[in-house]
Amino acid sequence: MTGRIEPRLLKGFRDIDPTAMERRVYILNKIEKVFRLHSFAPLFTPTLEYLDILKGKMGEEADKLLFSFTDIGGREVGLRYEFTISLARYVAMNPNIRFPFKRYQIGSVFRAEKPQKGRFREFTQCDFDIVGSSSPIADAEIISVMYDVLNELCISEFKILMNDRRLLFSILEKLGVMKDMLLKASRLLDKIDRVGKEGVIKLLEEHKLLNESIKKFIEMSEPTTAYRDVMEEFSKMIDITKEVEEFTELMMTVNQMTGNDKRIVYSPALARGLDYYTGPVFEVVVEGVGLGSIAGGGRYDNMIGIFSGRDIPATGSSFGLDRLEEVLEKKNLFPSELGRPYCLVTIFGDETVKYSLDFYRQLHKEKIPAEIYLKPKNIGKQIGYADSRGFRYTVIIGPEEAGADKVKVKDMRTGEEKVLDKDGATEFLKEGL
Repeated sequence: MTGRIEPRLLKGFRDIDPTAMERRVYILNKIEKVFRLHSFAPLFTPTLEYLDILKGKMGEEADKLLFSFTDIGGREVGLRYEFTISLARYVAMNPNIRFPFKRYQIGSVFRAEKPQKGRFREFTQCDFDIVGSSSPIADAEIISVMYDVLNELCISEFKILMNDRRLLFSILEKLGVMKDMLLKASRLLDKIDRVGKEGVIKLLEEHKLLNESIKKFIEMSEPTTAYRDVMEEFSKMIDITKEVEEFTELMMTVNQMTGNDKRIVYSPALARGLDYYTGPVFEVVVEGVGLGSIAGGGRYDNMIGIFSGRDIPATGSSFGLDRLEEVLEKKNLFPSELGRPYCLVTIFGDETVKYSLDFYRQLHKEKIPAEIYLKPKNIGKQIGYADSRGFRYTVIIGPEEAGADKVKVKDMRTGEEKVLDKDGATEFLKEGL
């Protein structure tokens, strides 16, 4: 053979093996179940968009990470960085959509980041949004969906952090930050979970955005359930009555929808990194796993208007599948039997092929997952194959079993064997699921 091509992967991209994919499918099924429970409908948008659709909406840092190129038709195009902009473009192109429009989308997004351990240039996001409503109930439902997904996955040691950019900007402005520097200051504050309070103070000082009042605000910015008390302290420094009332209404609605769970907290410095957020913002962190946020989002009332010419309110969030997988792995939350093949049907020889195939088909008719050995071979080798693959049961069909219209079911854990008629074996295997 000549001209062999070396098999290789681009940096920052990866294959995901069947074992890992089983874990990811398990998570995705749980997430979709919750999305459907809340009446979100699936949507597909293209991976590739015109570059001007994507660029200039998320902020300078995000724009630097866009994969962009000129296609064969001479068009400037880019791979999606996330799903929100494609959703905004879709809504603008489909003016007959009935509002509120509740949709979810799951798929790959792309970022031209420097490849490093745990960070990939292609990864999966699970996005969900409500378009066409400015009601705080819409924001509360987004938070409720995040809450329900975490509980569906049996993740208990989580916190949902909440803030409102209008509240944060009002505080910063009244503490001395100029209007045109509010976004910059909020971005720096948002790094508090990565660099700590002292790190943020240093960054603000470097950008000439620090004063004693802001330093005091940072010292008071610990996430808390006692949001009323914290806001009362802020109100002693500045007048933020209107913003406090709006945020209090949202918190009360969220508490109603989640049963006053103390894991939902006010985080005064939370801003989220993308420029397009205009109101409430939220993210999820899990304790004891050494990760940043595993989900996050917020309200973006001005995005769709960029494409439609009229502002349409919207709010949404997104889970990162890789981080969810890591959480479940570290917390040992995956079912022990996940991905384990269930039943192998053997083929003893040419004289039993038909009998084995008939029984194999019978199992599938009864929705019992099964595999058939593809070539007659020594039974010992077939059982060895079943053992190496981790099958729960092996169905042994030799001339003796076929002649008696029976099958032998071997429990691969205990070694116990049962000789049963086909219907009895089918019922036994169904009960074991």
